[in-house]
Amino acid sequence: MVLSPSETSISFDVVAATGTILTITTDKTQYAVGETVNVTCRLSDLSDVPLGGAVVEFLVDGVSTNKRFTDSLGWVRFLHQFATTGTKTLKTAFNGDATYSASQASATISVIEAVVATTLRMKLDKLQYAPQETITVSLNLTRAGGTGIANQPIFVFLNSVTQVGPEVTTDANGNATKTLIAPSLGRHTLSALFQGATGFAMSDASSGITVTSTVVPTVDPRLGIAVISGLGAVGLIWLSKRKK
Repeated sequence: MVLSPSETSISFDVVAATGTILTITTDKTQYAVGETVNVTCRLSDLSDVPLGGAVVEFLVDGVSTNKRFTDSLGWVRFLHQFATTGTKTLKTAFNGDATYSASQASATISVIEAVVATTLRMKLDKLQYAPQETITVSLNLTRAGGTGIANQPIFVFLNSVTQVGPEVTTDANGNATKTLIAPSLGRHTLSALFQGATGFAMSDASSGITVTSTVVPTVDPRLGIAVISGLGAVGLIWLSKRKK
C-alpha cells in the first residue's frame, strides 16, 4: 500500500492476557440452617504468584451476594448463612482485567435442619436388687429447653455392651419405660442411648446398680416387723415389743 505524505502507518502489538487460577475451599461440607459457612479463596497466576488487589465475586446458586478484594497473598474470604435446607452451589469468580484472564471456582455443600441439643435422663426404681428381681428404668428425652421429644427410639444396655431387648419409643412428653430382670450378683452399669435424629443431637445417660443376695432389712417399729428381701424372696420377722 502506498501512503500519501499526509498519512501515518500505525501498528498494534496484541498481547495475550496472563492466565489465572482461582481456588475455593469451605471449612466443611455440611451445615445446619443458620450456621456460618466459611468460604476461602485464593487467586494466582499460572506460576502460582498471588494476585493481590483483585476483585473476586461470590455467588450462591448463581446469585451474586458479595464482592471483595484479594489481600497481598491472593486470599479472600466470604461468610454466608442459609435459611433453607438443601444442596447449595457456591461459586467465586474473577472477571479478569487488562493483564489477567478471568477464572472461577465452585463447591457444593448441603444444608440440614438446625441440630438441637438434647438431654436424656434415666431414673431407676432403686439401686439395689436381688437376682431375678424386676428392674424398672424410667427414661426422659428433652430438648435443651426442657420440652419432651416424642417418637424417638431409646436403647438400653447392660454394662455398655449387651443391648437389653428391643428399643423403647418416647411418648408425647418424651417419656419411656424399660423393664429388665436383674443380672448376676455384683456391680453393673445400666446405660441408655439416644442416637440422635434429623435436627436432634445424640445424648445418653447411665447409672450403677448392685445385685446382691443380702439386702438390709427395713424395720417398721410401729408394726414390729422387718422385711427382708433376698434371692427373690420376701420374709417377715416378728419382733417382740417391750411391755411398758
